[in-house]
Amino acid sequence: MSKYKSKLALEVEQYRDLVLGGEMLAVDPSSGSSGSLPGYALFRKGQLVDAGTIELPRGTRPLANRLYLLRNALATSFDKPDLLTIELISPVMPSKGGTFLHKNASSLIKSVGSILSTWDVPVLEVSPMTWHSMTPPQYKKDDVQDACMIGWAVFVTLARLSGTQEPTIVLPGELN
Repeated sequence: MSKYKSKLALEVEQYRDLVLGGEMLAVDPSSGSSGSLPGYALFRKGQLVDAGTIELPRGTRPLANRLYLLRNALATSFDKPDLLTIELISPVMPSKGGTFLHKNASSLIKSVGSILSTWDVPVLEVSPMTWHSMTPPQYKKDDVQDACMIGWAVFVTLARLSGTQEPTIVLPGELN
């Protein structure tokens, strides 16, 4: 690994004990729009133990109401994790030949705010470019697998920092 450490690498290093010994909830943000639900992946002591979607009424209510329901669903569906990991949402995304405005950025950023307001715990933000670069061959694009990869990116980053073997990435269909 180069001498330069990314923001994620610095944070993973700081929360190493929580990452390896605690409970981490990774969330792929969504406000319950018509095409997407928030995905989650729950890790305990470095192992994926549960994954799914956070059920919300899809697009039938105003955004502000869906954001309230998102926060409420998280608070009632999960115990307070030791660490929260979320996808870093940028309003401007890099692409070949320049950048483009992310059309869903406003509602996704608001969704992140709702998720962050659920618990007072440390938060790791993983950029899409980071976790996309780590997807294994069995990865299939969906809300649940995205959440899993957001979480796995933390463990892969930690292994790379430590010079240890990278974890075997397990996705929901492969859980025992």
